[in-house]
Amino acid sequence: MLLNAMCSYFITATAAARHMKKNNSGVILAITANAGYNPYEYCGGFGIACAAVEAFCRQIAAENGRHGIRVVCLRSAGSPDSPSVDNALNIHAKSENVAREEFDRQFVQKTMLKRLPLLNEIAGAAVLMSSDKASAATATVLNLTCGEIAD
Repeated sequence: MLLNAMCSYFITATAAARHMKKNNSGVILAITANAGYNPYEYCGGFGIACAAVEAFCRQIAAENGRHGIRVVCLRSAGSPDSPSVDNALNIHAKSENVAREEFDRQFVQKTMLKRLPLLNEIAGAAVLMSSDKASAATATVLNLTCGEIAD
């Protein structure tokens, strides 16, 4: 998982940066999960890959900032309306031998907002970070964990 994640991000971001350098501007976005910051059971290489992607984003931002290229990572707690997150939550509930509804109740108790971010909220944050309104942001991770992680 780690090798695939890093190769994918490296190839994509460096190709995008080469193209963006021609215009002396651009924004590279990445998305990771809270497991990149806090370790959790049952995450294995996924958490390590998220942490590595966040470090990679800081490094590529340092290398490309002088070309007007910003790099921002969006860290999500997982959107339950995403099919892959929904599937993962079902697997975790089953492994804990609890009903999915109960697992969800326990899971969101870790967040300050007592919920998880929805896909449209993550998309809205991506639009904002890609816009000129966030032109001062680079080499950073935007916390979209509904308060599961406090920065």
